Amino acid sequence: MNSEASAINNRIAQWAAAAPILQEVRDADIRSANTARSLRNLAGTILQTAAKMPVRSSSGLVEQQRVFLKIRSA
Repeated sequence: MNSEASAINNRIAQWAAAAPILQEVRDADIRSANTARSLRNLAGTILQTAAKMPVRSSSGLVEQQRVFLKIRSA
């Protein structure tokens, strides 16, 4: 086996060994997440951004349906 193939196999083995540990960290992060606080923070950002945007005269649904029609007939 050449050195490049050996290096690739070593990297694969490292990722295989790290995968369960990384999954445990991910699971712990998800369990400890404060979803309500995150949503409050996100809502504030959305409201600040929305306040700066001009009021639209339409919802955009008509334009969306036109795009879907073009895609369907293509």
